[in-house]
Amino acid sequence: MKRSKQRILLFTIAAAVLGACLTFPIAATAQSFAVKRVAADLMRPVFLTAPPGDSSRVFIVEQHTGQIRILRRNTWTLDPTPFLTISGVSTGSEQGLRASQSVAGELRSPDR
Repeated sequence: MKRSKQRILLFTIAAAVLGACLTFPIAATAQSFAVKRVAADLMRPVFLTAPPGDSSRVFIVEQHTGQIRILRRNTWTLDPTPFLTISGVSTGSEQGLRASQSVAGELRSPDR
């Protein structure tokens, strides 16, 4: 008999807590965001990444040029010379598309 009274008490407390949560819901607030252009003169950028621990620059992969460009975050400017240019990546070719996707995949993998 004592055990059933404990269960009833526990159920009553749980129901009261649940009722309080439903009666006083936590208000959710919307997050605001803005879009800001940080670079221009890029040829179909398809991937952006940053080296671990380096918050001063990001690498941008361009699909049709085979170039990886560096964007300096402190000045929001592109370095005039590409970080790397992959030869054989040409405008619109199926092979060029696969090569640029492969480059983006290599940039994603910090374990290599």
